[in-house]
Amino acid sequence: KDVVVDGHVAGLPVQKSRHVQFEFEVQRAWQGEKPVTVPERIRLNWYRNYPAEFRAGDRWQLQVRLKPPRGFRNPGGFDYEAWLLQHRIRATGYVRDSKQNQQLATTWTYPLQRLRQAIRSGVSEVLGESPVKGVLLALVIGDRSAITPDQWRTLQRTGTNHLMAISGLHIGLVAGLVFLIGQTLWRYSGRGMLWLPAPKAGAILALIAAATYAALAGFSIPTQRALIMVAVVMLALLTSRPVIPTRTLATALLLVLLFDPLAVLSSGFWLSFAAVAIIFYGLSGRLGREPRWHQGVRVQWWISVGLFPLVIVLFQRASLISPLANLLAGPLVSLLVGPLALLGTLILPISHGLGEGAFQLAAGLMHGVMLGLAWLAEWPLASWSGAASSG
Repeated sequence: KDVVVDGHVAGLPVQKSRHVQFEFEVQRAWQGEKPVTVPERIRLNWYRNYPAEFRAGDRWQLQVRLKPPRGFRNPGGFDYEAWLLQHRIRATGYVRDSKQNQQLATTWTYPLQRLRQAIRSGVSEVLGESPVKGVLLALVIGDRSAITPDQWRTLQRTGTNHLMAISGLHIGLVAGLVFLIGQTLWRYSGRGMLWLPAPKAGAILALIAAATYAALAGFSIPTQRALIMVAVVMLALLTSRPVIPTRTLATALLLVLLFDPLAVLSSGFWLSFAAVAIIFYGLSGRLGREPRWHQGVRVQWWISVGLFPLVIVLFQRASLISPLANLLAGPLVSLLVGPLALLGTLILPISHGLGEGAFQLAAGLMHGVMLGLAWLAEWPLASWSGAASSG
């Protein structure tokens, strides 16, 4: 039955080809004159006569038709119902074509989502019809809705889809870069060194940078996980505790589960902690120093081989050229494209010309990366697929 709901647009609205999709935080609901109870957070599609400007945080009255969360349970397929549960969405539905649909107020109830939407609009205007616009939006604000199906296929076949989102890798790189720069500059502070040691100053700045980058992604579940893991390491430095890899990883795991017990429903939860554990194992117990490039190659090899069984169980397919693809694309995306896109985001409100220049340079590099990955994806043995695996 139709229900009229009053509430706020809670998430980042996603514009599809013929409709707009969004999450809605319900304040009250009624049928006719009778108040009814509906779930607090719902996911809606609006197919007809939806507004041209649909912004996060605005308050709306909508006539909707809702149903309980449900999804297909095909073996090896995506479990949509579990995904909805993990994101605390208790009902889905669509907006009915009705005169009761009206915007009640323009509010800043969700300022972070409002800011992300403004950034998305600015970046989209700068990049226009660039074929890599969706990839750059994923790197800047974690919005992957504009990545095309062909691009997803390329990323999956090359095992590089983790590069195209604000994940633990990028938050860790931002935190590490700010930590190194921060403590280096702090050493020139003179009396500041007597008040706060350089490593601790770097840790504070790194924690702030990681939290800011996670905020750009709307504190999505993968970024929450990454931020907690970074915070554990930085707080260990601030409290002068020894950073023992296994203990640090176990502490981060405990905090993630205390913060969000439903994280276990996410494949990224298992993959991220397994990947970090594999890196610790692969880099430990080595006598003497070895070149950085040698460490990088060995880490890619360890991760690809170590995660292969887990990836097969979770997705029934895995890339066989992942070490090579990540070795080529990883440094370019993480050390050049990502920082350029973030720099463009910071500069754009101040100087449109400089911000646009940074984005165009990032787009040119990203276009070259995608062409290279598309070539690798066409290799006959680029990817292996199997049947659904039971426990």
